[in-house]
Amino acid sequence: MDPRKLLDTQSRPNMTTERQRESREDPLPRGGSFDLIGSQLGEPFGQKSGFSVHTNCRVCRTALLLPYLDLGDQPLANGLVSADALAVENETRYPLAVALCPECGLSQLTVAVDPKILYTHYRFSSGVSRAWLVHCQELANSVISEKGFSGFVVDIAANDGSQLNQFRSADWKLLGVEPSDVPTLMVGAHPNEVRANIPIIRQFWSQAVADQIRREHGPVDVVIAQNVFGHVADPVEFLKATKSVLAEDGQIVIEVPDVGDMIDNLAFDTIYHEHLSYWNGLALERAAEASGLRVKKLEQFPDIHGGTVRYWLEHRDGATQFERSPLVSDTVYTAFAQRVSHTIDLTSSIISGIEKTKFLAWGASAKGAVMMNAIYNRWPRATFPRAVIDQTPEKQGLLTPGVHIPVIAPPDDLSDVDVIWVLSWNWLPQIRAQAEQRGFSGKYLVTSPSPRLV
Repeated sequence: MDPRKLLDTQSRPNMTTERQRESREDPLPRGGSFDLIGSQLGEPFGQKSGFSVHTNCRVCRTALLLPYLDLGDQPLANGLVSADALAVENETRYPLAVALCPECGLSQLTVAVDPKILYTHYRFSSGVSRAWLVHCQELANSVISEKGFSGFVVDIAANDGSQLNQFRSADWKLLGVEPSDVPTLMVGAHPNEVRANIPIIRQFWSQAVADQIRREHGPVDVVIAQNVFGHVADPVEFLKATKSVLAEDGQIVIEVPDVGDMIDNLAFDTIYHEHLSYWNGLALERAAEASGLRVKKLEQFPDIHGGTVRYWLEHRDGATQFERSPLVSDTVYTAFAQRVSHTIDLTSSIISGIEKTKFLAWGASAKGAVMMNAIYNRWPRATFPRAVIDQTPEKQGLLTPGVHIPVIAPPDDLSDVDVIWVLSWNWLPQIRAQAEQRGFSGKYLVTSPSPRLV
């Protein structure tokens, strides 16, 4: 869905209440120290619960009055567990529900899990996907084409360094910011190095980190934030910190999944605890403007993560150049929730008719964890695959969150398998090619945009 596409909002009811008007007249304070994910906008993290209740919009501070989708209590989507009985017994579940801001249209989780729980031991590595590396190279080429063959680029939430590595063909100074232990786990390098000796600051992004970079390295020409803006507790403060490190003619490149594509593709399995916000054009424009920035241009990538929008931001010296995005009617979201409920039931019916011994899944992804646990919460006796195939070595030998299915390396021979459930459905063409190279000739179960065997 085009983030600027007009939907009929003329008939949309006025959902502004006295409480909301009061919240705008007396907004919550901004400022102070913050991490990539924090609890500024809700109650403090409970010592026992491990999460905070989220009460106000992360962009415009409006009270959240429109919850529209509840996926029940779920484990952390990337929280694979060891086969040790004690680890399984101690697995924790947290509420997973989404609410809509009636003012800016930002969808956001109703609770925020403590980032120390989410990111201390993080097993997601972006570089295992060849398609993602191609996308990273395209972005690097775009930056070099616009800014030249030399400059200074900072990647926030650099993960395993895959994006920064694409700048090696030019004379760019590289710096990553990454709080997790992914860099060390992936390459066995020094804690502050990853890939080809790319320096990494092992902290959450914050104003303090931005000040450190400006002080030690000078202004930054390009700041990249791919698939991290949805993880941010306070997007406006995040952008203010990013703006403060930016050169006068610098640019910020933000890539986020588009909430319109999430609805169109029925990609509710992209809703999990790491993703605090689900962005539309209007909400992102408002966050940029509140930070002293403007959206210069945007690009759409429908094949990346089920639909991704790339926003180019710069220092604000005028209005946004394209037409402001409209507010989408709340009925779109309630209809989406109804489709989700139907999909959960239909998928459960399909998998329960498959013989378990000839049933595998592919992709021990966060998407897969959300989908399987949503089914399990409603249909605990459903038939699940005997194993989940994944190419990430760090995931192999572990169990998927919640439903505890073993994760295995891709087998050499898949000729005796009847059905492969493609949990990472956004990489279906790549998974299909790899499966068929191993002799698979059965059916693929795909759930987006609707459950079907193909």
